[in-house]
Amino acid sequence: MVKKRAAAMTKVLALSVVLAALFIAGAGAAGGCLKVPTMTWSDACLKACSTPAQYNLCQETLLHSPDSAEATIYALAAVQRAKGLFDATMARADQLLRRGGGGWGLIPGVEREAYLHCIGYYTKARSHMAVTIGDMSTNCHYRK
Repeated sequence: MVKKRAAAMTKVLALSVVLAALFIAGAGAAGGCLKVPTMTWSDACLKACSTPAQYNLCQETLLHSPDSAEATIYALAAVQRAKGLFDATMARADQLLRRGGGGWGLIPGVEREAYLHCIGYYTKARSHMAVTIGDMSTNCHYRK
């Protein structure tokens, strides 16, 4: 379960980078803000993805986004989804570590150490995602 979430999160992170690059590539400077292309989320997925798997993930990620918006809105949606996946993965790992007799959880010894090590990285990555979302939410490029 945790491995599936980690794989999905990695894909969503990659997708958010691709979507962010999409608006940067077609943008020019105007009054300190980029001229961001407006498109449907389906068009954004078509432009950002080179494989059917990426396209399907993109559609799933942007499904609840506006039908038509600036590409930056879609990049923000992808980053927010990635943060949500970080949160869910960390919660599940924490649950596995705490559940069970004596407070030691279901994961023994070396595996437990590995989980704790990964949770440290997830915590750091999640904080970076939170900062990114904050930056994107207050930056003129990402507000609607």
